Amino acid sequence: MKVKVLTPTSYDYISSKIDDFSEYYVEKRSFDFSVSPFVGSLVESRINVSSFPDLEIANGPADDLVNAVRIHSAFRHLTRTQAADSRLWASLCHSVYWDYCCNRWPCDNAVTLRTYVKEHYFAEGPRSLVRNGIARLWWFGEAVYDSSRENPYELLGVLLATAETRQAIMEREFWRNREFLGRFLTSLSQVEQEAGPVHTKRKEFRALVKSLNTLGGVQVLDMLPEQSILSIVRKMSVENSGG
Repeated sequence: MKVKVLTPTSYDYISSKIDDFSEYYVEKRSFDFSVSPFVGSLVESRINVSSFPDLEIANGPADDLVNAVRIHSAFRHLTRTQAADSRLWASLCHSVYWDYCCNRWPCDNAVTLRTYVKEHYFAEGPRSLVRNGIARLWWFGEAVYDSSRENPYELLGVLLATAETRQAIMEREFWRNREFLGRFLTSLSQVEQEAGPVHTKRKEFRALVKSLNTLGGVQVLDMLPEQSILSIVRKMSVENSGG
């Protein structure tokens, strides 16, 4: 089936009137695209999907891993260019996955409704692709997907081990480099098996990730073999923990 997306005009209209439509977000009232002023807002795109997977919500953030696998698997054919289109994700948030988004990202206690909705329902603003309710799930899967592994999503559990781990990594530019990220997550997992959790130490882990991001400015990360990355992670883990 073809995925329906908001027309550019409809996208701009709804996103510019978030305050006017605040009851939809705060009261979890569904947008009815068959009546005015929303009739004709959704049109068929060139993107096809066999079915829209159900998403788990009962466990909140703990369900991100299984949901990321489901969304990325269903939309596996998307190019990164297509997946960077905010209209695609905003459309899914406001239609197929409206109930999921309203429960995963409730707006009733949002400090600034407009900002909150822009980030989680529209994919606008800094780091929007990893904050939009559905886009983030696809990009989590895309970041780690490795067809050479028995389980292509094997490293997703490392990336999403904690909210801090995910945030610290995906606010850095190197997360878009799948090969390097895969080597880093593999090395991180190995170091944690040897010396205990690294990602649970917030300050130290952020320092480690920042160091790697800085390293990317002076070396071509793609050229670093996994053993070299493992040595770097070991060294930085010791240094950042004061060892």
